[in-house]
Amino acid sequence: MLILYMKDLSNSSLDRKNILNNNVALQELYEVLDFSGVLFERKYRYTKQQIAYFFQVDIRTINRLLETYRDELDQSGHELFTGTKLKQFKDPLSQLKDINVLQLR
Repeated sequence: MLILYMKDLSNSSLDRKNILNNNVALQELYEVLDFSGVLFERKYRYTKQQIAYFFQVDIRTINRLLETYRDELDQSGHELFTGTKLKQFKDPLSQLKDINVLQLR
C-alpha cells in the first residue's frame, strides 16, 4: 500500500522531480487514483483535457501552468505532440468521442 508523505510540492522543484522519477510510486498512484492515461511509446500519456477534468479546472489553467513551468516540465519529460507523432497518438483514440466514454457502434 502506498503511503504518501505529504510535502508542499509547490515550493520545491527537486521534490517534484524526485516524485516524477519514482516509477514505483507513480504506478501505485495510477492504481489508487484510478486515472489511467493512454499507453503510448511505453509511457502513460494524458491530454490537457484529461488533466483539466481530473483537477476540475478550466483548460486555460492547464495552459497557463504549462507556460509558467515549461522549462521544468520539459526537463521532466513533458512532450507536445505535433505532426506525425500526434497522428500516431490520436489514431487509437479515434473511437473515443468523449474524454472518458467509449462510444460503441
